[in-house]
Amino acid sequence: MLSLRGCDLHGEIPKEISQLQELIFVAIPDNHLFGNIPAGIYNISTISIIILFSNQLDGTIPPDIGLRLPKLIRLNLMDNRFTGPLPISLPNASGLDFINFGHNSFVGPIPKDLGSLPRLLKLLLYFNRLQDDLGFISSLSNCTSLRVVAVDANLLRGSLPDSIANLSATIESVEMSDNQLHGSMPLGIGHLLGLSYLAMGSNYLSGPIPTTIGNLYNMHNLYLSGNNLTEIPSSIGNLTLLNVLHLEHNSINNIPPSLGNCRELIDISLSHNYLNGSIPPEVMSLSSISISFNFSHNALSGALPPEVGSLDKVGNLDVSNNRFSGPVPNSLRNCLSLERLHLETNLFEGEIPQSLQELRGLRELDLSRNNFSGLIPSYLGKLRLEKLNLSFNQLQGEVPIEGVFQNGSLISVVGNSDLCGGIPDLNLPPCSSSKSQLSSKTKLIIIVVIVVAVPQSPK
Repeated sequence: MLSLRGCDLHGEIPKEISQLQELIFVAIPDNHLFGNIPAGIYNISTISIIILFSNQLDGTIPPDIGLRLPKLIRLNLMDNRFTGPLPISLPNASGLDFINFGHNSFVGPIPKDLGSLPRLLKLLLYFNRLQDDLGFISSLSNCTSLRVVAVDANLLRGSLPDSIANLSATIESVEMSDNQLHGSMPLGIGHLLGLSYLAMGSNYLSGPIPTTIGNLYNMHNLYLSGNNLTEIPSSIGNLTLLNVLHLEHNSINNIPPSLGNCRELIDISLSHNYLNGSIPPEVMSLSSISISFNFSHNALSGALPPEVGSLDKVGNLDVSNNRFSGPVPNSLRNCLSLERLHLETNLFEGEIPQSLQELRGLRELDLSRNNFSGLIPSYLGKLRLEKLNLSFNQLQGEVPIEGVFQNGSLISVVGNSDLCGGIPDLNLPPCSSSKSQLSSKTKLIIIVVIVVAVPQSPK
């Protein structure tokens, strides 16, 4: 056994290693090795484990590696610079249970007979330049112990085959994002009852998300962003263990109230879709959300539901670029974990609520392009804000000079014609003294009062 992980080794793998004819285990990951794997290593037929990830190794892998290393169990070449096609003889090493070629530059097709590996647990081919359809999926149905298939970030094309329903009952993760897949999601995907991680984002998938998605009771992470999907089925409420739901950049036009049943959600994004109407209170009341609640860039309207105060653990709340109107609900004061609050480009009105001063952890606040009026609250200068955008509203009066207001690069107040003062960088007109700030109307009232109060002399 030879194990030299993370030893800060440089240079090439010495050819002399090939003389160790009883090697079974070769592990030299997390180093700075470059060049080819010595050809002689492929002649040591006793080798069962090769682990060389996180180096700068390059070259190609012999197409007959599976014949020359028939006892191979684990092959991990992740995060190197290997090129050329995947070796077609891999299925000949029938004991293989782990293949990781991720983060390289392999090209060409994926072998169609990987199903000849009955013990295969994980097939990781992500971040390469593989060009193929998904025909290899059919053969994987013979891998009865398969748990993970990751082929994301390649050049795979075509539609999702119905045979995906025949994958092992033990499958836990299917990752196919960042490819060129098209067509609809097959109903059979609901047969993968053990699935906990499904990622098919950044493809060209279309049509509604199949109702059978509700059968995946073990689902924890669902990533379908960057497609042309149109509808969320109400059955999604069955995914009561769901933690992360990313459906941004689609063509989705509905928010099923049943989504409120997913009480383990910590991160939800439905931004950049075609949502309209209001956010169902059941969804806005998901108090489990702690990372992000993002419904920006839609056509949502009406008042922001007061249930927003239930998001008392959320760190990022973004409902920007919608058509919300009315005042900002005071219940936002309950969201004490908020670090980023984005309400820009809506129709909110009224004064900036005093209740926001309760959000002591706030670092980023964007209220721009609304109809807010009145004075800029002085408490904003006491928060530890790192970014504040109040531009294009109807705010008036003096701009504070404390806290974030001391740095012109961190704030924006343009588009508020009645503001004055502030630091010189803002180029605002100076504010008049308190004596001269009296409006002509106020002066007129005072004059009238004085005139009335002075007693008139008798005629």
